[in-house]
Amino acid sequence: MTPVVSGVCIVIKSSLIGTRPSVEFLFSFCLCAVLLVIAQPASAQDLRADSGTPSVFFDDSFGVGVAPAWTLKTTVNNDNGVFSMVDDRGGTVPFRIDSMVPNADSFVVDGSGDLHLADFAVFIDRSLGFVGINTQAPDGDLHIAGSDPRLVLEDIGNGGGGLVYEPGALFLGLDTDGNGVETGPFSLIGEAPDQSLNVVAGSRGDGQGDGLIGMGTAAPSKKLHLSGGDDASGKNNSSAALVENNSSVTANRVMAELVNNGNPQMLYRNTATGDTWQINPIGRSFVIALGGTGVQEARFTSSGGLVLAGALTENSDRDSKASVEAIDAEAILEGVLNLPVSSWQYRRDESGARHIGPMAQDFHAAFGLGDAPTTISTLDTSGVALAAIQGLNQSLRAELVQRDETIRALEARLAALEHRLGETD
Repeated sequence: MTPVVSGVCIVIKSSLIGTRPSVEFLFSFCLCAVLLVIAQPASAQDLRADSGTPSVFFDDSFGVGVAPAWTLKTTVNNDNGVFSMVDDRGGTVPFRIDSMVPNADSFVVDGSGDLHLADFAVFIDRSLGFVGINTQAPDGDLHIAGSDPRLVLEDIGNGGGGLVYEPGALFLGLDTDGNGVETGPFSLIGEAPDQSLNVVAGSRGDGQGDGLIGMGTAAPSKKLHLSGGDDASGKNNSSAALVENNSSVTANRVMAELVNNGNPQMLYRNTATGDTWQINPIGRSFVIALGGTGVQEARFTSSGGLVLAGALTENSDRDSKASVEAIDAEAILEGVLNLPVSSWQYRRDESGARHIGPMAQDFHAAFGLGDAPTTISTLDTSGVALAAIQGLNQSLRAELVQRDETIRALEARLAALEHRLGETD
């Protein structure tokens, strides 16, 4: 026999009085009680409630105001049947199943106590505590499988942020541009080569771990290690680094900084030749040196001096020059003769070394050379010296010609006198 209840609801009410509970079941039928009870086949339901919105109400009268009162009921929503568990006091629906769920195994707790929903769309492995989405064999606390998986963790408060994984991209510090496009302070885009980014443990030698970051290498040897190669043409170096400020405001900016308790060094190593050049300050000088030679090829002093281990060679290529004009060598010589030359020392040179030479202002006024009246190019001083020598040579030649003419005239007069004297004898 199967009771068929044709009414509105069934109410089950429980009361706990004192330390010895007594239970009272009250079955009430809100639309004028039971209309019909008929026999059903043995294979049919044991209890069936027929009404527009059949429900079962559970009320713990001892917990009034504290414990919830529950209702199991069915309703219709957009032509779909809905079975739900309602917290009547809290006004919430903690559990709901729609009748149009596409799979027959939409909600299953199997013999192992594992829970799977919608044919393993969600699977909870009770023994391991793993959660699988689209897989019944999760291999971690959360395992998402699929041909186009997408994971979003979004903080809708505290200024936003979060994480998005989708095929071919990973974004940390989630932000959107208003069109649903993810951006963030950290992004990994698909089709990047192997070992694009690796963070590994390292050691400073003092027992303290020091994370090393490798780009293009799984075994970074420095705090930041970039490793790459070229394409088939030998171009497009993939290990190059670029530091770029894309501000539209023109300004001087620090783009790189080396800080050390001592002299910081930069090394330039040529693996083809084995040569290593180093650039670093030493004391108050800045040095460029080839490793292993023990020689400072170039040293810039704090007073602005430049000391070279070899010759200073300046460009003077004919093909690099324009507006080539002839000079008046004698005028240059005159300028040199009138140019004040003094002995002096630089104010910032702590060594007190003395030098001989003209003041740049006098040199610029005399010859109009250089790009500023406070500097003198060594190429200009050597050029002026050569021109003055040529001017001196021209002056001497002119004097010699004049002398030769005078001598010839004197010789002619002397010969004439000697001839006269010979006639008188």
